[in-house]
Amino acid sequence: MKKLTFPLSCTRQATTTPIPDEHPEHHLHLPHLTLAQDMPHTVAVEVSPRLYNPDLAPTKMVGRRWSAYNIFALWANDVHSLGNYGFALGLFALGLGGWQILLALGIGAALLFVLLTISGYMGFRTGVPFPVMSRISFGVLGAQIPALIRGGVAVVWFGIQTYLASLVLRVLLIALAPGLDNLDHNSILGLSTLGWVTFIALWAVQTYLVRHGMEMIRHYEAFAGPIILATMAALAAWIFVKAGASIAWSTPNPLTGLDMWREIFAGGALWVSIYATFVLNFCDFTRGCKTRRSIVLGNFWGIPINVLFFGTIAVVMAGAQFKINGKIIASPADIVHAIPNTAVLAAASLALLILTVAVNLMANFVAPIYALTNLFPKQLNFARAGTLSAIIGLVILPWNLYKSPIVINYFLGGLGALLGPLFGIIIADYWLIRRGNINVPDLYTEDPSGTYHYRRGVNPRAIAAFIPAALLSLVVAFTPALKAVSPFAWFVAAGLGAVIYLVLADRTTTFDDVSGEPIAVESKH
Repeated sequence: MKKLTFPLSCTRQATTTPIPDEHPEHHLHLPHLTLAQDMPHTVAVEVSPRLYNPDLAPTKMVGRRWSAYNIFALWANDVHSLGNYGFALGLFALGLGGWQILLALGIGAALLFVLLTISGYMGFRTGVPFPVMSRISFGVLGAQIPALIRGGVAVVWFGIQTYLASLVLRVLLIALAPGLDNLDHNSILGLSTLGWVTFIALWAVQTYLVRHGMEMIRHYEAFAGPIILATMAALAAWIFVKAGASIAWSTPNPLTGLDMWREIFAGGALWVSIYATFVLNFCDFTRGCKTRRSIVLGNFWGIPINVLFFGTIAVVMAGAQFKINGKIIASPADIVHAIPNTAVLAAASLALLILTVAVNLMANFVAPIYALTNLFPKQLNFARAGTLSAIIGLVILPWNLYKSPIVINYFLGGLGALLGPLFGIIIADYWLIRRGNINVPDLYTEDPSGTYHYRRGVNPRAIAAFIPAALLSLVVAFTPALKAVSPFAWFVAAGLGAVIYLVLADRTTTFDDVSGEPIAVESKH
């Protein structure tokens, strides 16, 4: 173990000195510290190799690279995912008209802007990834629970999204070389020969990218964002012109009255629920942000403004296609497949592939990487955990899972229902109980006297709040009789988790605010 001694309040000198370690791959250069005049005592912290490595360590404030544009680029990619378009087009199919869809998305976007900004501030201030952030409320060992739940949801969706992208690639390859269709009619473990080729190709590209760390992800998202925005706008313009420069604003049987308003608010709530994963681990990205302002600006342009742009495109696509033939498309891919020009079809398909990779990298790769690194910090780093996540996403044969309603609805749906209570507990503890006062170095110690050791490394109060909130969340999500309120399950579960935790929380403790700079690393991987 490394034993680091530093003051609760300190000033830094410019020089650095290496700290010896029995694990040479974990060597860090830590700043010399001088005691502040009003804080003459020091605190000895044993940084445990079971809790600390350079990927889990807090990031230094100086040298962070994520700007407002980088945060905006995340949302430019993720908001315009094929799954999100399927959701918005589904609102049109339910009977909501153009302005009603935009209102539903606007309500959801406004709520998300607040939630993501609150969550993002936590990462910026502490510099730690989500599994370490979870140690604050769940304990240094209890944090494995939220980390593995979040990572488990993501790694399965990584495989499924890669499979869905491989379908687009298969269509593209057959369009360019029709003879390849002969390789698409057999079955090897549920996938054709061409299916295996396209899946492994996309799997390998994503694995290569993620092995180069968060900096590569930042660059890729920045590159992909403008391409996706331009492509989706071009698709909407193409179908709009094809429909005679006008659209159907609703189906022949639109919802009205109370039914309409219920679907509007349900749509807004479900839009928030779609991002229930991201509001948890947004700190994985904002720990690299330069300023708080970059989080606010990136979120503002990336969430409310970008979501309304997204909604406009979805309304145009749905309304134009409905005017043409009375059919409601399920995805922008349906429009791509209808493009008569092979070159244009190829360009659009390539853009959709770029989009899917971008969504996977940010939404479905980073979370399991940090979860696995947190589970085995002495054995794994970002690159190794990325490779392991990719291997898991392959060996689960995700195409078979995707075709199973039981897996999608009960396993993934069940895990997703647990995200609300986790968010409520973590946010209530950080903002309402501790008021943002965090002893960052203590997040990495197994010392029984450590702030976040609680009882054998687990906070029983957090567990006691999580269990009933999680059970209620599952009941609301899966009970047919509660279908009317199921869209609001995330809010119910998050609120209940927060309230129970606030009731149970220890309010007798004084919370110290200690910087993590003495054990921080450069903001790059």
